[in-house]
Amino acid sequence: MAPAKTIYVKDSDVPLWERFESAVKGWGAADSVSALIADAMRKYLAQFGDQGGGLYVQAPDDDPGDVWFSDSINAVMKPHGRGWILFLDETVFGDDTDTPHEMGFRAIEDATAGAREYMATVRSDSELMKAARRLHEARSHEDVEATASGRAAGREWALEQATPGELEAITKLASEHWLSFGWTFDDDGENPWPTLYDALMELPYGAEADERWQIERDPFMDGFVDSAADTYREIRSAEWILED
Repeated sequence: MAPAKTIYVKDSDVPLWERFESAVKGWGAADSVSALIADAMRKYLAQFGDQGGGLYVQAPDDDPGDVWFSDSINAVMKPHGRGWILFLDETVFGDDTDTPHEMGFRAIEDATAGAREYMATVRSDSELMKAARRLHEARSHEDVEATASGRAAGREWALEQATPGELEAITKLASEHWLSFGWTFDDDGENPWPTLYDALMELPYGAEADERWQIERDPFMDGFVDSAADTYREIRSAEWILED
């Protein structure tokens, strides 16, 4: 047996409650005040249920008018032919809900339940999409910052540290569809990228002298390589001016 629930009435509402009890008994509107309250709760949940937000069900004889939303109403189910059609507030359920959802022919109770189930699903999907967009935008912002940082480091390296051989190699690399590049130090401690090694030692790409380096292409290194190649082309242009 389900436990009984006690309803507490404010002192100021006691006269109203007594009038209500008397009216219910006098009209024979329900078996009891409790039954009438339960019916009111069912109607409330059908209108503003706890899944998906507020739903307004438009009766077939209502003025069709335009669909409107408010803080408490963010979905409207309207008669449509012999069935129903559901409109969702894009600001609550997401931009992808601008197309009304066809509910088909069914009794109003079943249509309302189906609408609530659909609203809950869309809202869940909308929350996932919002989270996905937020993370995507955050990653995009991080990538932009990393690329800019890489371009600054690549230009500084090309201007102040790089050898001609390194700049020739980096320019060739920039024109290719590269995924990674690396090198191995020989017995004498020499490597084909001597100044690049020194520059990257100060960045997150540092490695021990006896390790093989494998530099993966990421936003930072993408910016680094492109900027270093661009800077080398500028340097070569200046050299041609000097030669003339």
